[in-house]
Amino acid sequence: MTRIYMDKDIDFLEDLVANDKKHAQVLGDVRDELTYRTSDRAKRLRRDVEGLLAGELPAPGTPPRPARPEDQTDLLDG
Repeated sequence: MTRIYMDKDIDFLEDLVANDKKHAQVLGDVRDELTYRTSDRAKRLRRDVEGLLAGELPAPGTPPRPARPEDQTDLLDG
């Protein structure tokens, strides 16, 4: 396998993922590179990339938050 991002630092990879969240080829290439890296940042970024590829992370601009009781009020109406 060719490591196209081998000479790039983690800052570059984080920026790349932030700007190409919907580009599966880029995300796959970054994920492959991150399998060779062992820093905490690399591990966290790899989990994020795998989540993006699986469609499990929130869409950009939608920060995750804990569920709140008022989220359930629409279930009571009916």
